[in-house]
Amino acid sequence: MQIRPGEQISKVASELFPDAATDGWIGVSTDAEEMDAFWLTYDAEMTYLDGGEAAQVETTGADQVIPLVAGDTELTVLCLSGLQSAVPVTIRLFGSDGSELAPAFTEGLPSIGALRAKVSLMFPSADMAEARYMRITSSRSVASSALIKHFLVPFEAAVVNGVNVGTSMHMNFPHIVNGKVPGANYTTTIGVTNLSNSPQTISITFNPDAGIPIVATRDLTGNGALRETVQSLFGLTSEFQTGWVGVAGTAPITGFAAYADDIGGGLAAVPATASQMNLFACRRVAVARPCVQHQIGQRESSKMRGLRQSWSKDQPSWIDTSNQRFSWKIIRYPSIGREQPKHAAGHRLQEVHPDTEHVRSDLMGFVE
Repeated sequence: MQIRPGEQISKVASELFPDAATDGWIGVSTDAEEMDAFWLTYDAEMTYLDGGEAAQVETTGADQVIPLVAGDTELTVLCLSGLQSAVPVTIRLFGSDGSELAPAFTEGLPSIGALRAKVSLMFPSADMAEARYMRITSSRSVASSALIKHFLVPFEAAVVNGVNVGTSMHMNFPHIVNGKVPGANYTTTIGVTNLSNSPQTISITFNPDAGIPIVATRDLTGNGALRETVQSLFGLTSEFQTGWVGVAGTAPITGFAAYADDIGGGLAAVPATASQMNLFACRRVAVARPCVQHQIGQRESSKMRGLRQSWSKDQPSWIDTSNQRFSWKIIRYPSIGREQPKHAAGHRLQEVHPDTEHVRSDLMGFVE
């Protein structure tokens, strides 16, 4: 298919692959740079709808964090090792005090193989009410995402992509909303994860669209995590208010913002952005029930660049970043089939717990 400059296409996965009988993931190859892509996932009854940005070279890594784990969370990890043998991928589940809530989970994954499982089944001894985030490590690059249900609202779901562990000590949440409007009552929950083994004090500043900035401080233990509403953090009233939040620490941090409407039942979650920002983009985020979509502004530090691929029958790796002819996007989390394989190699998902209940859903991908 062709996309003309400035245009966008959208396809349901079952349209692209009508004969697919199992779950899998989708790679998009283009012959031009600066292509952007994202995906949506939803169930057949449309009780939830959300999605995320397509992965690319810059957003895969050997050490990633899923900054939000809550309620009923399902994890997907895609291995991009380029090796013929399986590579161990280790997943750890942390609480707010930085302690591991259960023994680490390790699974060997082949190149371009993946696992998908409910976190509660991966860590059966853990108290999921105490869970805050997961850390995923491997000797090779992975891409990860999580689908979170039953968090803040009863029916909707949110998707959170894994983020690479970095060294940034500052981050921003470009859009904060709190309070009541006719037909809605919005709440923003801020999550901050301490990526360091040492404790640190973070400074959190709410910059309202109109008014004086409000500063709050919180202490985080080593590997600890904060999860708190902006109403609690800054002593806000129920009066409708918007703005943005900046977070500054003394050691590396990452985080998320979750937006909920407890009247309409909507939910969305987005990762924090780097504090060095010079561009502004408007991305689709579901903060109401699936039939209503709001636009939340999100700044970007640079334009997205895709994966590059070099095809060779002699190379086990499907990714080669040295070739400049192709731009690759990984559109993850599709459920385009009814059957779930126990174990699958190649592009199919490797099911860690075959008895996990699955709701049939579909995926719509966008490339622009």
